[in-house]
Amino acid sequence: MIDDDLLLTFVREAISEFYIRDYHLIENQAHERSVVGRIFHYMETLLVPDSKYKDISHLNLDIEYNRNDKNQSNAKHTKDIDSIHTYPDTILHSRGNNNHNTLVIEYKLSSNSSSDGNESDIRKLKGFTKQSGDYCYNLGLGIRLLEDSAVVDFYKNGEKVCQETWNFR
Repeated sequence: MIDDDLLLTFVREAISEFYIRDYHLIENQAHERSVVGRIFHYMETLLVPDSKYKDISHLNLDIEYNRNDKNQSNAKHTKDIDSIHTYPDTILHSRGNNNHNTLVIEYKLSSNSSSDGNESDIRKLKGFTKQSGDYCYNLGLGIRLLEDSAVVDFYKNGEKVCQETWNFR
């Protein structure tokens, strides 16, 4: 199993790079997809075999992925996730099977913090990390991006286990 600390360092480093290079997207209240796309870009640049993230570089990083195993199962109801269209913002996994479902992330911007969206993200993170469920992701992160920091909720085995604030500016 991959160490959670490695995953957290990986995510934090990518978000830090985003705050350094693309802060204007937060400042100008860009759409969530634009922000997530840039963070995804920085994550991809970190996933190289000869880096400190070599232990996860063999995994696939996907954005709004709509497959489970070989089926388009994320687009259907499951016993754990009750949304018709459930596409996580970002996942780190192996495509084609559920053997290495490692990390699932949902983002929210401070400018888009509707309670409906937050509740949906919480349901997704609980469902995707439930170990008796369909997906069994090892770690889920609910990340709320603020002006100068990120509030990060950690999910393990279908439950929120803690919260941290990561300062970037």
